[in-house]
Order: sequence, then structure tokens, then C-alpha cells
Amino acid sequence: MTFNPGLSARDRTSRDEKRAPWLAGVFTDLVTPFRDDRIDEEAFVAMVERQIAAGARGVVVASGAAGERPTLRDGEASRLIALAVKTTNGRAKVVADAGSNATVFARRLVDEARGLGVDAVLVAPPWYNRPSQAGVLRHFESIAEANSPPILVWDCPARTALPLSIPTLQHLAGLPGVAGIVDATGDMSRVSELRRLCPNWSLLSGHDPSTLGYLAQGGDGCLSLAANVCPDAVCAIDAAWALQDGREARRVHDSVSDLMLLLGYDPAPAAAKLALSLEGFCRPDVRLPITPCPEATQARLLRALRTMRDLA
Repeated sequence: MTFNPGLSARDRTSRDEKRAPWLAGVFTDLVTPFRDDRIDEEAFVAMVERQIAAGARGVVVASGAAGERPTLRDGEASRLIALAVKTTNGRAKVVADAGSNATVFARRLVDEARGLGVDAVLVAPPWYNRPSQAGVLRHFESIAEANSPPILVWDCPARTALPLSIPTLQHLAGLPGVAGIVDATGDMSRVSELRRLCPNWSLLSGHDPSTLGYLAQGGDGCLSLAANVCPDAVCAIDAAWALQDGREARRVHDSVSDLMLLLGYDPAPAAAKLALSLEGFCRPDVRLPITPCPEATQARLLRALRTMRDLA
């Protein structure tokens, strides 16, 4: 199931009109490994190398959910970004989470990420204060004016409690610095409409169980939590679909579908970290208010990992 990271199918099929044509394929939403309540830098570097070897186009660092950004202490997010940029050394793209519900602070995060050498930033609409759609537009307009790297809009109303309307997304697609969307809604009815209304946008799925369906309707790739655990499989799904091999894409997807569902059962990224610990890649440690998975989840993860290997 290993995917050759050399000349990828995505490189051969990217559309020239895309604002950032390299924003296609698999981007792994990396977990932040901890050991003794500190960042486990050795494990983090090994995880980045594993993604590169599997053929991931890039890694997303210190994100709000998988990367546990809300619980990172002063300087930890910057350290993770710098370590990712140094480790990839141009072999894969680095995307940093620069989201905030304060526009001024989001601009500051973008400035910092640009200075650290990232290739793009991931920005969610403001959460908790829940502005109007007009406020969301001004938020992104202000960030785009700040000489930002390419911006990916992270649309995940399950976490932000702020759904983005199609007219809002169409307006955002017209901003010069906004290169695409990570669509974590799981709503397959929007993909074709976004593809038609936002033709120069990169469309990435942010919902693992529906990634194959997203690709089938014209999506360009995915931002994947599951790729932490099974990068070869997620890259193989994307590569097979890009080569128009639907049967192989479905076969590989079937092998990891149970695992993808399980990784979303517990508050992210507890289940992903537990699965990685069962495979020997990092400890399962999370920081409060995220709590470890219950014992029953471990048995289910072991079964899902065994199914993945049996069907590989």
C-alpha cells in the first residue's frame, strides 16, 4: 500500500488555473506528541519523516484539534512550526494553524508563521464570539491584507458553531490571498457547487470518512487526521483516485473506514494518539481538558488496525 512520493498522480493532474496548484493531495493534520508533559520532539520529527516517506504533500502543524493548539504553552506552537520547516527541508509543504477569534491576534499569528517559513496558513472563522457572515468576511479580508502566505479557510461548524454560507465562501474565494478551503462539514452536497463557483480554489476534505466521496465530486485532496495513523493508506486512496482507479481507491478506503470512524469517536486527538501508541510511534498523552480514551476504545482500535493490515 506504500505510495511513491516522487512524481505523484496529483502532480500530473493538478489544474493550471488553481491559485496554489500544489494545494492538492494529502495534508496530514499532525498530532502533537507529549512526553512527561513536554513536547516529544524526537517523536514529532519521526512522525514528519513518516509522512514524507508515505507521500503526503504536506503537514499541518499545531492545529486547533489534532495539534491541541489551545493547550500549547508559550513558544510551543512556534517551536513545532520551526521544527517542521527544518525537518521537511522543502521535501513537503508546511501549513501552520493561524486561527483566532480576534482578528488582530490572527494577523499576528500569520506574521509569525510567515517568518518561520511556512508554505500556507490554516484559518478558521472566529469561534465563540460568532460574528455575522459580514464579520467573517472582514476577518479574512484583514488577514489577507497582511501579506499572508496562502490562506486555507477551515470550515468546521462542529467546532466553531459558525457555518459558512456558499455566498460567503464565494466571496472569500475572490480574495487574492485565499487559496482554498478545508471542508470539514462532511456535507457532500456542497462539493460540486464549490467547484463550479470557486474554480480557482483548492478544495480539500477535512472529514476523513467522506474523503473518497469528496474526491469523487471533484475535490483536490484532504487534510487528514487518519493519516497520522495510516499515511500509506490515505495517500494510496488519493493516488488511486487521481489515476482514475476507483476500484483500488474503494478497496483501500474499505480497509481503513472503521479506523477513520473510530478516530472521531473520542475528543480529538485522543483516539489518534492511542492508535499511534499501539503502533509504537508516540505516547497516548493528551492535555486537559482532553482526556484519554476509555479502555473499550483500545480494543476497538486494535480490531480496526488488524482489519487495515488484513485488507492491505
